[in-house]
Amino acid sequence: MPATKALFFVLLLAVIVCSIVFTFFEDYRPGIIQGWIDAANGFTPAASPNEAFEKFRECIRKRNYKAAVKYVGGDYKEYFGMAARPASKLADEIDDLRYTANETVHLNAPDANYVLDMMQPFPRDFEFTVEQPISDKKYKGLSDLMPKDFPADQVKTLGDHVALGQLTFKLAVPGDPKAGRMNMGTFDKRIFLSLVPSGITPGTPWDRIVALKEEGNDKEKGWKIHFPLTQNVKDNVDYLKQNYGNYVQALKNVKYAIKHDAASKNEYETELSKYLTEAK
Repeated sequence: MPATKALFFVLLLAVIVCSIVFTFFEDYRPGIIQGWIDAANGFTPAASPNEAFEKFRECIRKRNYKAAVKYVGGDYKEYFGMAARPASKLADEIDDLRYTANETVHLNAPDANYVLDMMQPFPRDFEFTVEQPISDKKYKGLSDLMPKDFPADQVKTLGDHVALGQLTFKLAVPGDPKAGRMNMGTFDKRIFLSLVPSGITPGTPWDRIVALKEEGNDKEKGWKIHFPLTQNVKDNVDYLKQNYGNYVQALKNVKYAIKHDAASKNEYETELSKYLTEAK
């Protein structure tokens, strides 16, 4: 009996320790545990293209890039997944500084708001439209762009399992350029919107058109968003992984300064500019 009791308490202690670890240290969660937590938060497979966008946006708004990976497909997914943890850490710190500056200290700093918005790995606020079904011509365009995911000979087979999406980002705008309180030319641009593709042709803007595709099997099927994997995303992800800690600490330093030092509060945008330049 004593041995049985001892075993019971050992197992109980193990359960308690595991519960604490899995709750507060997400990197140590087994995949099945993470799946249960995601499902409890509503991050289940998307039943439609619209739902894929909605769930992806909800993940981004909650700064849960790890869960957002569920709604991304194609080659882009690999890089998004590699960036998930540093992206969440950086985005959380951006939100903390913005809240402190805007709501706690009550600063009017349009340039700082613009820079912090641009530092998000992916914009938390965006609108979208979905086109389904799509024409053979538009499918061919997808096939030319992502031939592995949208084979040219499967236009009839995929049919209703493919859709087109158009994104519209909602980002802050900079203040009066004459103010000159932030020297944005000194920032490393790889930290700005690091998970957002550039144009397919280098030097051109992305048209913010994405493809959506229903994937999986009868057991679990869901819609995924296919972003084009451009060279800037590859470069940005590498930079983010290596340097996100510097930027997180820079934002922490600015947040502390404006809360505890009157001079720093008055020079918020200048301080932010200085720390971000040093972080690169």
